[in-house]
Amino acid sequence: LMLQWPSLSSASAQRPALFTESIASAHASTLFVPSLLLASLLFNFGALAALPSPPDNIFLLTDGLPTQGERAPRGSRVSGNERLKHFRQAIRRLPPGVPVNTILFPMEGDPMAASEYWQLARASNGSFLSPSIDWP
Repeated sequence: LMLQWPSLSSASAQRPALFTESIASAHASTLFVPSLLLASLLFNFGALAALPSPPDNIFLLTDGLPTQGERAPRGSRVSGNERLKHFRQAIRRLPPGVPVNTILFPMEGDPMAASEYWQLARASNGSFLSPSIDWP
């Protein structure tokens, strides 16, 4: 997950500790959230909505729909319908007006992912890209 603000100086004073202490900065206005924070798309989108200053863009790199919502899954398998439910719950927590740009890496067994992320890109004025499975 990558967040982008117009300038780091205007957002840095308002950034919660979760992001301030856990981010490796690659550019003055771009922040990368490490994968260990990404246990749940629901919690991460909720954290973004709680920021006093929303990011200009959200860049999401993923291999499919989320496998957990508010709680970790009970078993070792999560059905396609459950994954879809978790995704739709998560996008309801997104801050309004922020474009979501997604790169969806190919994964077998998640046929709804491309459609859902594409619809999210269209609804948020973001973008969607899914490289071919044989892409280098």
